Amino acid sequence: MIQPLKQVRLRRTVGVLLAQPAAARAARMLDRYHWFVLLLFAGAWVGVTAAAARTKPFWHDELFTVLLSRLPSVGEFWTALGQGADLSAPLNTVFTRGVHALFGIGHVTTRIPPLAGTVLMIVAVFVFVRRRAGATMGVAAIAILSYTAAYRYSYEARGYGLMLGFFALALVSWAEAAGGRRRTVHLPLMAVALAAAYWSHYFGLFALAPIAVGETVRAVRRKRPDVTLWTAAIASLVAFVPLLALLHAGQMQASHFWSRAAYSDIRATYAFVFHELFNDRLLLATASALVIAALGRLTLPPVADGCRLPAHEAAAIVACLLLPVIEVTAAMLTTGVFVPRYALPLVIGVALAIPLGISRLAARTTLAQMVFALILALGFITSVYHSVMSPAAPFVSPVDQRPVLISALHEPRPVVVSGGLMFLQLWYYTPPTLRARLWYLADPGEASKYTGADTIDRGLIALAKCTPVTVSDYQSFMTRYPEFYVYTAGSGWLLDKVESEHVVIEKVAAEPGGTLLLTRRGRITTAGAPHGSVGSSAQLR
Repeated sequence: MIQPLKQVRLRRTVGVLLAQPAAARAARMLDRYHWFVLLLFAGAWVGVTAAAARTKPFWHDELFTVLLSRLPSVGEFWTALGQGADLSAPLNTVFTRGVHALFGIGHVTTRIPPLAGTVLMIVAVFVFVRRRAGATMGVAAIAILSYTAAYRYSYEARGYGLMLGFFALALVSWAEAAGGRRRTVHLPLMAVALAAAYWSHYFGLFALAPIAVGETVRAVRRKRPDVTLWTAAIASLVAFVPLLALLHAGQMQASHFWSRAAYSDIRATYAFVFHELFNDRLLLATASALVIAALGRLTLPPVADGCRLPAHEAAAIVACLLLPVIEVTAAMLTTGVFVPRYALPLVIGVALAIPLGISRLAARTTLAQMVFALILALGFITSVYHSVMSPAAPFVSPVDQRPVLISALHEPRPVVVSGGLMFLQLWYYTPPTLRARLWYLADPGEASKYTGADTIDRGLIALAKCTPVTVSDYQSFMTRYPEFYVYTAGSGWLLDKVESEHVVIEKVAAEPGGTLLLTRRGRITTAGAPHGSVGSSAQLR
């Protein structure tokens, strides 16, 4: 009798500890001031990412946004897209154009649209989780997002941030409409958000996937479809019609796109998008919550108001988690084009699934949920604190770190950058008075021959038609300039092609990130190698 009595007392003691009213009071307080909590965490996110954006140079893809947003009219911009100047959907560049009109070009201002899109995602995810599991788990959801690739792409001047925001808004609007809450507001909002997702990124079309899966499950359980909701979702596809002409321009390049879809991309996409998600902090938070939840199941009575997701919402979240599988399969069956970052909305699924799953398992004890959220929130707050307290890093231009390149640009000979991916960044940050001396030689045929992809060359050729970017076709440039410098930065096909034509290649100077070579036509030795050559193109690179 003594041993069972001790066990009963131990269970009661543990139960009292787990049922601490302080945890419940803290959760209620967070819920009462949930808009303030959301503002605090979203503001911290924006502050940290804006600080990172300030010191990050624009890279190749972002510079397409910068340059095309500066075209004189929207009509010229649309024509440029139709000619293949940018393979991305236009909404982010249109918004960037408006931002530039108000605030000018800057490493932060130019990235306002993706930052705004990411904030929209944060708000939508928080609202979704908070309605079902409280503000405590909403905070955990925001912290989870910060460990994924969503953080990095929240300050990249491309359409990913907007796609994330509109994807999340469409999902939340659908869930609210399906739940019968203010359908006259949420159904049109869902349709608009879906349309905006398509215009932010062509793979935003897959925002329909979780909604379609969820509605199918809901229709089976209701034994009838929600005609009004389906109509609103299908009506959003009307917005995709104007994009078909732009997609046609992209389709022309699909066969030689630099990244072809394969089933191996599925695993790579999860690794890329999840980034640092499954770190020690998340594992500690999850393990702590599960241990407390398990003790709660042994010592506390069941609760009737635990987090129970409707089946259609759970199905939609699962569909979000399967986006890499869905998108890679669709890409293989259609265009063959896929890059892991196209499946970024996967982060929305994981930011919903983990907090809601923990809330469901820990329904009997608020303490488990508080511990889970607190560990994650402390990690987020610590990162913000270190970012704020660290000395502000100055912006460093990529060209300022290349004195050999700058010196060569002051000489009579033109300078050609060998790598297409690096050229646009070096051209943009070169002093305007010297830009006309820095070139890229484009030839889609040679690019396909030597690298298997011609996307960069085609894009730069189209961009040069409507902007001052100095791009020339290979043959006419070689005819015009018998001698020129090649600055090796990034990979490309140029050196392989030059070497095949028995052009003399002499090493002039080198610096971190690049080597300066002088190329000139010379006589051929009996061995078949160009006289004066200093080595193969692979060695020079």
